[in-house]
Amino acid sequence: MMPQYKNCTKKIQDWVLEIVGCLGKCFPKEITSFVFGEEPDMNLIWHFSHYIILEFIKYSYDIKSPKYPLRHFLNYTADDNADRMWFSRIIKYSQKYRDLEYDFRIKRATSLEERDRLLALKAKPMDTIDDRLKGHDISEMNFFELETMLEMPLIKSIVERRIVSSKKVSNDAFRDLFKDYEQWVDNLLKLYQGSDEECVFASLAFFTIEWKFAIETLYNISSIMDLNEMTEFDDNILRALVAEISFHSRMDIDVSYQCRMIVERNLIVDDIIEDELFVPFPYGNDYLDRYVESLTLACLLKEQIQIEGGVLMKDYFAEQTKVHDWTSFFRLYNVFAIHDKEKEWTNKRIKNMRYLFGKVIKEN
Repeated sequence: MMPQYKNCTKKIQDWVLEIVGCLGKCFPKEITSFVFGEEPDMNLIWHFSHYIILEFIKYSYDIKSPKYPLRHFLNYTADDNADRMWFSRIIKYSQKYRDLEYDFRIKRATSLEERDRLLALKAKPMDTIDDRLKGHDISEMNFFELETMLEMPLIKSIVERRIVSSKKVSNDAFRDLFKDYEQWVDNLLKLYQGSDEECVFASLAFFTIEWKFAIETLYNISSIMDLNEMTEFDDNILRALVAEISFHSRMDIDVSYQCRMIVERNLIVDDIIEDELFVPFPYGNDYLDRYVESLTLACLLKEQIQIEGGVLMKDYFAEQTKVHDWTSFFRLYNVFAIHDKEKEWTNKRIKNMRYLFGKVIKEN
C-alpha cells in the first residue's frame, strides 16, 4: 500500500486494493490496458479506485441516513402560514426539476432496469389522507440539497437558466452570485475540519452540488478557453465531462452514464482540450476516448459487480464500513481540492461561462 494511505483505516486500505484487484479480475485485459495503459499507470488506477470508493461512500451514506417527513426540519406550527407556504414551495420547486430530469432521461433509457431506477425521480403519491400524513421522507442531506437549490442565488439562477442571459443577470450581478457561492464553500470547508460526521457531510454536499452543476469544472474550462482564445467548445467533450453521455462501449454494451468524477475530470481536462486543439474529436482524442471508456468500468463496478454470495460490492461496502472509515478517506481524497477560491471574473470568462451553462442546462 502506498505511503499516502497511512492515515486511512485498514478497511479503506483493503477496499482500495479490492477495487484495484477487481479491475484485473472482472474486466477484459484489452479494456483495462486501453484505459490505464499497456504498462498500467498506477497513478490513474489509484485515482479511479478513489472515485469508486467515493461513490460507495455516497451510496452507503444515503441508505444509512435516517429519513424524516419534511416538517421534521422546519420547526413550524400548523398555524404558521408563512412556513406552510415555504414547505409547499420547496417541494413543488424541487419536484419541477426532478420531473424535468425524468422526462429528459426516460427518453434515453436503454433497459427496463434503467427505467425502473428513474421512477425514483417521480413525485411521491399524495392522493390519500394517509399519504399526506406520512409526508415526504427525506434525509438531512436531501433537505440540504433542497434548501440549497431554493435558497442559493447562483444555483437557482442556473436551474432557471437565467444565468445564460446578460439581460437577466448582468456581469456585476454574475460576480455577486459567485461571491455568495464562495461563502457557501467556505462554510462547508469549516464543517469539513470538524467532527467525523461533519467532514463526511461537507464532502458529500460539495460533491453533490459539483456533479449536478459542475461549477468548478466549467470555470476550469472557461479559463482554458480564455487562455487558448477559444470561442466554441465541442458538445461531445462537454457532455462527457459534465453531463449524461450515452455510448457503445468497447465491451460491446450500451452505456448511459452521468459523469460524477469531479476530481478526476479536472485533472485531465487540460489534456483532453490539448488533444482536441490538434486532432478534433471524434478523429482521435486519446485522453477523451480512454476517459469515456473508464465510465463503463465505473458504471459496472457501481451497479453490477458482485462479491461471493451474489452481494453487490457497494452493498457489502455499506455493510462493512462506518463513518470513521469514510472520514479517513476524505482526509486523503479531499474533494475541495478542485475549488478555485481565486476565480478571476473578466468579462471574457463570464461570457464563456454563460456559453457553457447554456450548453449543459436543460431547457425548461
